[in-house]
Amino acid sequence: MKNRFLKKYSKHSLILFFILIILLAFYTILSYLTAIIAAAIIVYIFYPEFRKLNKHIKSRSICALIMLAVILLIVIIPLFLMINALAVEASGLYQNIKGLDLTPISGLISRFLGENVDVNTYIKDVGESLVSFIARSASDFLFSLPQKMLILFVTIFVMYYFFKDGDKIIAFLQKISPIHKDHRSELLEEFNRVIHATIYGVLVSAVIQGLVGTLGLVIFKVSSPIIWGSMLTITAMLPFIGTGLVWVPAALFKIFNGDFFNGFGLLLYGTLIISTIDNVIKPKLISKKSQTHPILIILGIFGGMKAFGIIGIIIGPLLLATLSVLYNFYMNKQK
Repeated sequence: MKNRFLKKYSKHSLILFFILIILLAFYTILSYLTAIIAAAIIVYIFYPEFRKLNKHIKSRSICALIMLAVILLIVIIPLFLMINALAVEASGLYQNIKGLDLTPISGLISRFLGENVDVNTYIKDVGESLVSFIARSASDFLFSLPQKMLILFVTIFVMYYFFKDGDKIIAFLQKISPIHKDHRSELLEEFNRVIHATIYGVLVSAVIQGLVGTLGLVIFKVSSPIIWGSMLTITAMLPFIGTGLVWVPAALFKIFNGDFFNGFGLLLYGTLIISTIDNVIKPKLISKKSQTHPILIILGIFGGMKAFGIIGIIIGPLLLATLSVLYNFYMNKQK
């Protein structure tokens, strides 16, 4: 009786100790959790290219180093340069907003509504708040560069091992998974489908649409194109509404200020290219059955930004899409 009690007590003590260690380990990496998730997302996007490279260069370590150099050149360095450009453009945009005269628009809206509406004051207040937020965010980023460099180092370090030991990590996760081995491959395939759809269908397509839209803003001489191009990229992730939130007001503003060539040019460019490119990109990146539900995208983007900051734009939809996969998988197995 005593031996049975001791054995049971030892077993429970070991489980409690194991849970405690897991919680402490999680608390240890909590500050760098977003860096780890960001590293995993970037590696997922570039992993097919890593595998192609690995066929020609057998050393996984050398392939991982080459991929890191490529990612630094095409993702991380341009991102730092863009943030610096945002800080510079915010100052110029603030001066432009202060000099705005939207009296003609105020007159049109007032006649339409039948009461006096001062668009000047409203637009200037909103614009100044937006510029202040962008300038403050960019300045905070630049002032906290030492901390950001540490996070960047962790991200690059984790990316290296995700590339190098990616197959081993997946095999390990499959091994410790509580799901029956007969169902693991099916669930893994479903996970891969939804992650692919979320990352490529939301993030990558939005970045491409944002770049094409920014080019249009430059061509048709919209001031502060980096700021509005960044806004365009974020709005490109939103279903239904999309990029029209940025380029339509910009085009109308040009027209109301007498710049008909650039205004109507931007309207045409936005309608024929910016808004339609999404319909061209997504079918090539993902299949129709793989598309993530719009509700998961909208809730994921705003909830993710609140919980994780800017990286939450992609983490939020990913988490909700993953939850959806687990729920559907469980319900199918119950049936």
